[in-house]
Amino acid sequence: PTELSGHNSFCAQREPISPLSPLIYINAKTRLCPLARFAYNKLMEKIEMHIEGMHCGSCAVGIQMLTSQMDGVKSAEVSYEGKQGVFEFDPAKVTKEQLVKAIAELGYSAR
Repeated sequence: PTELSGHNSFCAQREPISPLSPLIYINAKTRLCPLARFAYNKLMEKIEMHIEGMHCGSCAVGIQMLTSQMDGVKSAEVSYEGKQGVFEFDPAKVTKEQLVKAIAELGYSAR
């Protein structure tokens, strides 16, 4: 594939890390080079959702465990006290609607 300018010098052994861009590579030690880290972070989307129906901290943990295991979700932080969740994900692999649906299948409402 076509290389990003100056990218070769950072990543000698390359493997694609995102289907969105075969131009972003990770090096052999699985550490992103500075250019790849910048580009990868631009591909990620971070959203905050209000979540209703939680009755205790275990509810929040369950939502967090389910969503964090979804393909494409980089991080999930759910707060029972704040009645909210913050999710960082790759929109090429998972959508906000899929997150909302997964949360709804557990019996909660997210918006």
